[in-house]
Amino acid sequence: MSQRLIPISAVVLLVSLLAILMPPATASEVQPLTLDAAVQIAYNEGPESKRAELELAETLLQAANLEHQHQLGAPGRQTIRIDFDLGTLGELLDEWIDDFQPPRMSIPIGGPSDMERAQIEEVLPIQFAALRQTAGAAYDQRMGSIRTQIIDAYYARVLAEGNLEVQERAFERLTVQQEQVRALYDQGMIPHMDLIQMEMALASAHAERLDAQDTVTLASASLNRRLGRPLGDDITLRLDPIPLTPPEGDLGRDEETARAASAEITALEGQLAVAEKELDLFGRYKGTFTRRRTYHEYELAVERKELELHDAERNVELAVLATESRLTRAFGQLGARDQQQSVAERGLEAVQLKYEAGLTTITDVLEAQNALLGAELAHLSATVEILSTKADRDTLLGRVGPYVADRRTAIETRIGELR
Repeated sequence: MSQRLIPISAVVLLVSLLAILMPPATASEVQPLTLDAAVQIAYNEGPESKRAELELAETLLQAANLEHQHQLGAPGRQTIRIDFDLGTLGELLDEWIDDFQPPRMSIPIGGPSDMERAQIEEVLPIQFAALRQTAGAAYDQRMGSIRTQIIDAYYARVLAEGNLEVQERAFERLTVQQEQVRALYDQGMIPHMDLIQMEMALASAHAERLDAQDTVTLASASLNRRLGRPLGDDITLRLDPIPLTPPEGDLGRDEETARAASAEITALEGQLAVAEKELDLFGRYKGTFTRRRTYHEYELAVERKELELHDAERNVELAVLATESRLTRAFGQLGARDQQQSVAERGLEAVQLKYEAGLTTITDVLEAQNALLGAELAHLSATVEILSTKADRDTLLGRVGPYVADRRTAIETRIGELR
């Protein structure tokens, strides 16, 4: 049986194409580093993005090869079994969709019957189109996952750096407080135990500052690793301004956008189209399939895919609603943290004045210092939560940047030229 398969050299050409189209990152693209710049570097240089592009290319090449096996009309042909091995894409789809089955078909010796010819002419094109569409959607979703990883690493670094700044301020406040306490002690106005407590608090703050510095180092290394850069590279981050109010959104429109961006929904829509076409053919030819499934079984197959698609759509809608709620809650928390920090600052000033006047204890002063530290850390967490939630929302809505669509189109175009 002769088959016109795409030669292995096509894969080599495709890999060369990927290398040519991959623009190098320069130092100016890295410093200072916005979130969008970090994501772009990961897309350009990260090993995960390169792997996703190669797997998309391999999947499309397999689909193209299978379409070349589509010449099944001559009598006396041997039995042809079409099994589409989706590789990693199949593993992903198997995780997303219960009982996912790639397309397959057996054509007996002697050439196809009318029913089998209808399968070839009507079902297989839908299957191949669905596979290409699913492969593209899976690529988009995988690149979206890469973006999510960068978001997590980026804002972990932001949080670590912010925590270090808060701990530095706390240490500086305690240093000034310690000098004041020592002056009062030297004047004989406070007991020695107050000075000891103050020095213990300062030593503890110094340890917290060292821990925060170590956390920054580790967070920087983690982000560098995601970006494919040396772990010890210095990073300067530049944050987007925080809006004063939550962005106005249309929940229905966002749900529709997220459904269109879902690789699982795209895959299920393709499978549903295939199941509906098979049901239609069975109704026309009344049981001439070689597997001899009943018409009701075909109906159940369609209903199953409809149910799976419905569940996937509801899950996406729930994710959109949860993200919108999380964003609204984060803005509310930021307002509360602003007020909390302001109260803590005034409280510390009042307690310090009372302590200098001999009207309160060093314990009250240290508690007020800790209250301000906690308020500053809570304010930092609320700020980072807003930024990271906005970024996650963009990913859910498929806003992964033009690079992903451009790369996918370039790969699909190149494969189309090789077919």
